[in-house]
Amino acid sequence: MTEEGPPAKILIVEDEALIAREIKQKVVKMGCEVVGLAYGEEAVDLAVETQPDLLLSDINLRHGLSGIDLAKRIQSHMDIPVVFLTAYSDEDTVDRAKTVTPFGYIMKPVDNRELQITIEMSLYKFRVEKELREKQLLLQTALSCIGNGLVFLDDAGRVSNINDDAAGMFGETVTSGTSWIDLLGEPASVRTVVEGALADKSVIKVPPFLLSRDPLPTKLVDGIVGPMDDGTILILRDLGEIENPVKLEPAEQFATLGEDHLTPSESAFCQLLIAPDQEEAAGSIETVREFLDTALRATDLTSIFAGSVVSVSLPYTEPEEGRQIAEGLLTRLLDFSEGTTFSAGLAHSLGGDQAPIELFRRASVALDTARRSGGSQLWVDQGDDNIGPIDLQGGRDYRHVVLLWNVMNALANARNLEAMCNEFCRHLFHVFGVERSALLSVVDSKLTLEIAYTKAHGATEQIEDLNLSSLEFESILGLAVGGGQGVIDRELALSPVSERWVLLLSGVVFSDEDRRFLDTLTAYFSSSLPRIDAERGEEPVAALSERTLVHGSPQMQEVLEAADLAAPTDATVLLMGESGTGKELIATYIHDHGARSHQPLVIVDCGAVAPSLIESELFGHVKGAFTGATSNFKGRLKEADGGTVLLDEVGELPLETQVKLLRFVQDRELAPVGSNQYEAVDARVIAATNKDLQGMVKSGDFREDLFYRLNVFSISVPPLRDRPSDIIRVAEHYLALFAQRYNKEIVGFTLEAEQALIDYRWPGNIRELSNVVNRAVILTKDKRIWPIHLGVFGAAEGSLPDDEKASGKDWRQVIARVVDLATTGRRALPVGRFLEEDFILESLDRHDGVLNRAASAIGVPESTLRRKMQKIEEVYDASQPDRPDNWPISRSFYDDIMRIAASNSADPLDQLPQLLLAEIESRNLNKTTGAQILGVSLPTYRRLAG
Repeated sequence: MTEEGPPAKILIVEDEALIAREIKQKVVKMGCEVVGLAYGEEAVDLAVETQPDLLLSDINLRHGLSGIDLAKRIQSHMDIPVVFLTAYSDEDTVDRAKTVTPFGYIMKPVDNRELQITIEMSLYKFRVEKELREKQLLLQTALSCIGNGLVFLDDAGRVSNINDDAAGMFGETVTSGTSWIDLLGEPASVRTVVEGALADKSVIKVPPFLLSRDPLPTKLVDGIVGPMDDGTILILRDLGEIENPVKLEPAEQFATLGEDHLTPSESAFCQLLIAPDQEEAAGSIETVREFLDTALRATDLTSIFAGSVVSVSLPYTEPEEGRQIAEGLLTRLLDFSEGTTFSAGLAHSLGGDQAPIELFRRASVALDTARRSGGSQLWVDQGDDNIGPIDLQGGRDYRHVVLLWNVMNALANARNLEAMCNEFCRHLFHVFGVERSALLSVVDSKLTLEIAYTKAHGATEQIEDLNLSSLEFESILGLAVGGGQGVIDRELALSPVSERWVLLLSGVVFSDEDRRFLDTLTAYFSSSLPRIDAERGEEPVAALSERTLVHGSPQMQEVLEAADLAAPTDATVLLMGESGTGKELIATYIHDHGARSHQPLVIVDCGAVAPSLIESELFGHVKGAFTGATSNFKGRLKEADGGTVLLDEVGELPLETQVKLLRFVQDRELAPVGSNQYEAVDARVIAATNKDLQGMVKSGDFREDLFYRLNVFSISVPPLRDRPSDIIRVAEHYLALFAQRYNKEIVGFTLEAEQALIDYRWPGNIRELSNVVNRAVILTKDKRIWPIHLGVFGAAEGSLPDDEKASGKDWRQVIARVVDLATTGRRALPVGRFLEEDFILESLDRHDGVLNRAASAIGVPESTLRRKMQKIEEVYDASQPDRPDNWPISRSFYDDIMRIAASNSADPLDQLPQLLLAEIESRNLNKTTGAQILGVSLPTYRRLAG
């Protein structure tokens, strides 16, 4: 039909067969493709199936059917132009046809030339109108992202005019002739952007910056700057007020802290609290802190919490690694403090999924549990919901928690020395509410101000703005060279930062605990300087992360190109793909590259929350809404206000929750549970699923209207097996990451190991690959990883010994059959527990009931095996264990698992759930079902699944 593209696809609806065939011949001669002939109701299904470019339909069909009604139904499924054929030209018929907004109206008998012109013009007009609508939508989206504060500048950068919205941001009357620098302040990033736009007459995005105008609260502002015929325009957007949380009343502190994005990174994070079991030992807690500080990594931070507890913050630390570190510290403390025992509580966050107060709360409860359980032990938080609050004393501990997390976040994300100093000084200034916060350096007895914040001048680099007294001046010089007095009066704190730097804070009363905490923070700041100290000319060491998108394949390049198209808009995105393919990373990529990148990204795992609680989790609840609702809870969707919410595993939502979610996705309004008052929430929605939502719509398990609302812009994330060129690249990334983490010198994989990685099907995708490489790095003592370290050679027959080839297929079939049996009923059977029980009984049978020999064979302590046997006897009361019909476990299965465990240098009872977990993950079952199959709690399953 056209020279530029494939022939247009036409669907013809005509109830007279001879006329239909005649029109088809004419249309084909024009160069179009006829995708179907319909005579009535079947036209709707045929249109959905063939997706035509144009509908050519008679108006009056047999049996009283109306072509107009059919056209409306087809247009409800797709955007398609319609051309009507009719023998009637009366006014009533024409008026009815107008309701479909047809692109043409042809009278019968059909003239060839008229038909060709009408079809070509209809396709052309439809394409032009569609492009126009898309441009209008793009323009509307762009305008909504720019802002409404207009500041007009002349060629010299002076204000020539300003609208009311912009004047409201500055809270004062802005006079003509004011320099843009005086108006906005002088953040380095903003200065570079605006100066560049003024010089080049280009359109540039202004990055978010803090706009402080007393007595107004500090605002976060961004926008664009671009040329006009005469001068330049700044279009500014108010992103919201940045309040100092320390100023809140105690009752409000906990509610607000959960909203603060204080996570030090998006990687795994552990929080450890350690305290002596004897009260009299609390006086030496600072000595304990100093000892622990010497035993930890440079990235870890120790501090005193609640006066008698050592807080150890462990960024970039997986839960299992955090547990090992905690156990090692407790062991070392026994040798360090003779006669004193210590207890510890550990909590962890995966991928920044918990706010700081939540981690401290959980770690505190875990520590209390360890003490009440007899002391001298570590208690690890398991993610239980029903834990109580912690008592922060007088707000000081709260302030320290906020400051600790803010500083760690600032230092982790700083890209240069100037930014790091600025953020460090700014956080201290706002959280402590001081009159002056300054970093000063001393070179050859000359005092230089690096950066300062003062109530009188704001951010400044002019040392005169500090109004230093002679006593302060001499004390700073003394501290910088290793001597002098650190404390002059109660309202001044001086702390040495490095060999030549000093921190100054003044204007509030500092307690001894405050001063000790400041010393801790400045020491941590000092340890971060070598990473980005530009004056020393050192290149920063790139921090490896498990949350890095590693790719090179054309399949993933297409995914990112699609993500780049979606990112600048506010369109709802649906991410589809198997479990473990990295859908959450793609969602993070879209958020980080959009206009909301400086606002929160809230991740809700819809499959990990009990159906009875998911509605409250999403929409919040009011006090008294249900039993246990003792206070208001804002909900995860409202937490994402201004930012993005990722609804992970959205296919797991109950139907009744889908109804409320539809209202939110459609109108951006929600009502908390127990309330009928709707609130507007501006949050972009990204949904992710490993299920076939269209299939669920057909089966009635997912609402069709919600599916179409979520499926505005869909991206399919391919499984790892479909992008084989990425397998080695991703594996090498994780090898470098884990080798760095465990301080091992590993140079790479052997050729055999690489082949094993390529041949394996990776049912668990990137997540499984990460876990396999992690285990291999732990196991190996060589410079390279061999197939035996990977434990995935079962998929590559050539890597297995001959005796294992014979049985490898059998055990895999057994595991698959076990999962089949587990999922036949309404509730999954705990077959993981069944497998362990059968394995234990088989081991005892083979060792004639001798516990110590059976325990040694399967790699567990005798006491553990005895306890497990007692539980088996209590459950089954000495009878034969009850198993499903056709239970496939045999004696040969025991031998297979023993061989596999020996090959992987693993304990058989640990190997067994890992094999079962791999089968569960390969089937894309939700986490709740997976936990039921393994016979473990949901938090335990999430930890095992990684």
